[in-house]
Amino acid sequence: MEQHEHDAVAALATPRRVFKRVSRACRRCRRLRTKCANQDGVPPCDPCRQIGAECSFPSRGEPDADRAFRQGPRHRTTTVTPPPSSLRTTPSPPRANTPGWESLPPYEEVIEGVQCLTTSFFQLGFLPKLLFFESLRTNPESANFFLLFSVLSVSARFTPSLVARYQGGSNATQVFLGQASCFVMEQMFVSSLESIQGFFLMSIAEWGRGDKNRSLVYMGIAIRLAGIMHLHREETYRIPESATNEDIVYSEVARRTFWMLETFENLQSDTDSPVSFSYSDITVLLPCSENEFVFGIKPAQRAALMGTPPAKADPGLAYLASRSLFATLLQTHSLWGQVARIASADAMQIAASQSAASTQVTSTDYDQLSRRLLEFEQHLPPSHAWSVWNLRAHKLSGLDLAFLSAAMILRLSNIILRRSYLHCLLQAHADSTDPSHIAVQLYTNMLTLHSQIAAFFEFRSPDQGYPALIVFCAYVCGTLANHLHRQPQHCPAVAPQALAILKSSMRGLEKLQGAWPFAQRWCRALKKMTEDLLTVPERGDQRATAASPVAIQV
Repeated sequence: MEQHEHDAVAALATPRRVFKRVSRACRRCRRLRTKCANQDGVPPCDPCRQIGAECSFPSRGEPDADRAFRQGPRHRTTTVTPPPSSLRTTPSPPRANTPGWESLPPYEEVIEGVQCLTTSFFQLGFLPKLLFFESLRTNPESANFFLLFSVLSVSARFTPSLVARYQGGSNATQVFLGQASCFVMEQMFVSSLESIQGFFLMSIAEWGRGDKNRSLVYMGIAIRLAGIMHLHREETYRIPESATNEDIVYSEVARRTFWMLETFENLQSDTDSPVSFSYSDITVLLPCSENEFVFGIKPAQRAALMGTPPAKADPGLAYLASRSLFATLLQTHSLWGQVARIASADAMQIAASQSAASTQVTSTDYDQLSRRLLEFEQHLPPSHAWSVWNLRAHKLSGLDLAFLSAAMILRLSNIILRRSYLHCLLQAHADSTDPSHIAVQLYTNMLTLHSQIAAFFEFRSPDQGYPALIVFCAYVCGTLANHLHRQPQHCPAVAPQALAILKSSMRGLEKLQGAWPFAQRWCRALKKMTEDLLTVPERGDQRATAASPVAIQV
């Protein structure tokens, strides 16, 4: 009894140990809400060490600035129809210790990644290069991290330093997508240009990874935010005569942001795709030239997209001789969208279709679209028409991939339209239309497309990235050449070159597929359908490849 009393008294006399919660997570892991595996708070922690990120632990009593970004939106746009001044980009307000930069690689690699986006993927886009890079250099604390992470999620796969740091382009893409996704719940309710641009870029990155559903969701958010800001209406971009060069640049940024959304929708079109913006509602005119964009110059005249109210009111605006390369690119994407919506239930699977088309292309559809394509090509500005000379000239301006994209999309539209219609004719055994004439046009367009791919390889810089469109074009050429080699009677004049084109297309696909995971299925599909041809060496094949004027030299 006495012993128990003695123990109780001793327990009361001994100060009770108070256990306090001690921060054991570094700033980066606290911000990203990820598990921070560390050795008693000694940097770097395991997650930061694996990706090469800067790691630091807050001291006891230090303000919890790392979670401040979750306490409320950094900025909100309350007006539905923004005045011209609201078209300016809105930087994030300064935060203590700029925690966003701690989640990024070194500054030089970030700059390289942003530059890669403008040189390898979106040579024509919405980023105001001068102002954007100047802001990152002089005031990095004001960077919009959602937009920055989204930019890197697209460009990382083509940025050598980021590919090396994260041990592969796919890993780099995944890291930046994960970081950008931390902002989704906040940014999806912020009607600002940065939010729209960020969701658009995340959509592109997810599409490149092959996650179509997630890509469409992000794109849908961007489109709804653009609608809230009335970016599809020309009156949104009215600025006073006294507007500064900077005001003009930011107005153009907003205009280009809308058109980037519209062009992506056209590239992903099929018969089941809903239209987000009806052409009857789109009054915004097309972008100006890159020179005017850089210097902040108001263009004397802008082109309009065919089918929109401005083009109907003044048809000459659709074929404006002074229109920019960006305007021409957007017009070709619109034509592709029209072809894809009548040609197949999945625009990206048209070329591989071996069975009857799910949607019958009628003679009326074919006549209207083929005439529209021909008329558009006849009215192209001379510098926008396909030629190797023009490609070399645009490369000096850093616009070679944009020029190639416009030229290739135009050829693809002609090819897919004729292939789908020809298939319908052969299935129906129509007597009123001679399919041989359409077949000649089809394979003549194939030769032109293949020459464009060959030029891409010839003039491509070793470290230059490329859009997935070029991979798809190589796939289309390969499938067409495979069909023609097996059925040479469809176009006897081109048939002797078919096997050489098929083999060079396969080599091109094998070279290009690595950067775009979803494009690997095109390479596998072409290999499967041609394994009986490509596994056995053909006699005289080397002579045929060398003699072909459009053989790809990889």
